[in-house]
Amino acid sequence: MRAGPAIRTFPTPRALAEEAARCVRDAAGEAVATGGRFALALSGGRTPQDLFTRLAESGPEELPYDLMVVFWSD
Repeated sequence: MRAGPAIRTFPTPRALAEEAARCVRDAAGEAVATGGRFALALSGGRTPQDLFTRLAESGPEELPYDLMVVFWSD
C-alpha cells in the first residue's frame, strides 16, 4: 500500500503513458484478486490518448477484460 501521493516526472510523454498503463494493469490485477472485478473511468479528450493506445495494446494476460467495467467520464 502506498504512503500517499507523490510527484513524479517523466522524460517524455511516451514514458508517462507507459508508466500510467503499467499502473492501470497493476491496479486491475489487484482489484480482480481482491474483489473479482475492476472498474475504470476513462477521461475524454486528447490528453490521455497515448495511455489509451498502451492499454489497447495490452492482451488478456495483462488486463482482465472479461472482469472489467469501463466508464467514460469528463
